[in-house]
Amino acid sequence: MLRLDWNLVLTIINLIILYLLMKKFLIGPVTAIMEKRQADIEQQFASANKAQSEAMRARNQYEDKLKSSQEESVKMIEQAKLDAQAEYDRILLKAQEAAQKEFEKSRKNLLAEQDRMKREAQSDLASLVMAATAKIIGEQNEANIDRSLYNQFLTKAGDSHDATLN
Repeated sequence: MLRLDWNLVLTIINLIILYLLMKKFLIGPVTAIMEKRQADIEQQFASANKAQSEAMRARNQYEDKLKSSQEESVKMIEQAKLDAQAEYDRILLKAQEAAQKEFEKSRKNLLAEQDRMKREAQSDLASLVMAATAKIIGEQNEANIDRSLYNQFLTKAGDSHDATLN
């Protein structure tokens, strides 16, 4: 059976006092240190999570900036292509206008030269016609002059009968 003795009661009281002292001086500070460490660890996890979220946000910003810079570079290239095409078209139009002006100038010069050559040809033709006409008239005049001289000679020489035959 169980017997209660003062030794047992004192042992139980000693154990309770030891438990309370250990709780106050050993378990309390150890628990406080563990809670402090737990709080530090949680704070480190929170700061690590915060740093990770900031890193992810910075990464997303970087990717957005990179994407926007790529889009902007594509836009700049497209704008440069459009500007180059506009400049090409402007230069081409200017060259076409210059060629058209040069063509018109050459055409006017050609027409002027053609008119000048026509006038020269007409002048030369008129000179040739006049020369031919003068030659024909001159030959007829020479024949008439020769005939009249012959007739005068015959008249003076005395053969009037020959003068009337011709």
